[in-house]
Amino acid sequence: MQPLTRQTKVVATVSSASSRETIAGKIKAGMNVACLNFSHGSYDALAQTIARIRSIAEELETPITLLQELQSSQLPSLTHKDIQDLEFGLSQEVDYIALGFIKSAEDVRVFKNLLQQKGSADTSVVAKIENLDAIANLEEILNECDAVMIESSHLGMGMCQEKIPLLQKRIIGLCNHQGIPVISAIQIPESTIHNYSTRAETSDIANAITDGTDAVMLSSELEGNEVSVEGVQMLVKIATETEAEIEFLNNPPAKTDVTHALSVGLNAICKVLPPRYIVTFTSSGYTAQLAAGERPKVPIIALTPHPKVYRSLNLFWGVQPVLLNREVETFEELTAQVEDILRDRSWVEPGDKILIVAGIPTKHSQGTNFLKIHTIEASSKQ
Repeated sequence: MQPLTRQTKVVATVSSASSRETIAGKIKAGMNVACLNFSHGSYDALAQTIARIRSIAEELETPITLLQELQSSQLPSLTHKDIQDLEFGLSQEVDYIALGFIKSAEDVRVFKNLLQQKGSADTSVVAKIENLDAIANLEEILNECDAVMIESSHLGMGMCQEKIPLLQKRIIGLCNHQGIPVISAIQIPESTIHNYSTRAETSDIANAITDGTDAVMLSSELEGNEVSVEGVQMLVKIATETEAEIEFLNNPPAKTDVTHALSVGLNAICKVLPPRYIVTFTSSGYTAQLAAGERPKVPIIALTPHPKVYRSLNLFWGVQPVLLNREVETFEELTAQVEDILRDRSWVEPGDKILIVAGIPTKHSQGTNFLKIHTIEASSKQ
């Protein structure tokens, strides 16, 4: 596994038609989230594709998040096909489910109740913001959902085009303020599906990154068309170049508690030192989520013993999830494990400083309450 050198995450569509070579190519190119396209292919074929994604991700020692999109336009009710797709996705343990045509917070609550009834209350819900009702009820929706996807091409059908850029800024800003990850979906013309050099799309992607989006995604005008490996490579290049030239704005925290105070303190320390990494130990992902919300100029390494949290964190800006093979009980154990992980991956050298953030004691903590500036010492292993 290579250390994270890019903060913005890349979402790419994968379907049952995707070959092993194509999936591996997308992951190697920098895909972080695989968006599952249910428009074509049987459930058996999709199950094979999901198994293929996970197998390749394990071989490459790279976390890949699974995002399932539901296509319903009948909310708050769902079609029979949506229910079937949902049940299949839950059986495959997808990490996020994107719900389209949301109009209110009640739509999200109803859907989350459905997930709870099906024993999957821990599955995260992505609210797709793509109509005027969702914009009018945006703040209430953000209080209920776990992530947001901005479909600017759909928004453009209901309002003047000149309003879209500022509206996108507002949505991203509110998500950043709430600490909710946001995906910016950029639609490309069908004529350029295999040629990603158009200036308009490049500008749209760069603007979304500058605004503070957690992730970017290319989508085709025609449902079912996949963005190629070259498309993923282009997103990575634009993200890397854009991040090198911008200074992210810091939003004041939405809450005032110890964990939020520590996340704000992280950013202040990073500007003075700066450390090589921020390292968080997290059971729920909450600490890493707050750290990412501060947009530090330092990669965030999130250690967790829980596979679902490990995959879910891969959507968040600047977060490199690492799966622990066991839980730790004391801060001394945590520090030793952090050093071993970073050394084994050749991510640090003696003398490097890292910020460790955790809840102490680790197994019984009520929240994040500890921050330490730690210096990597020379290894005693021969």
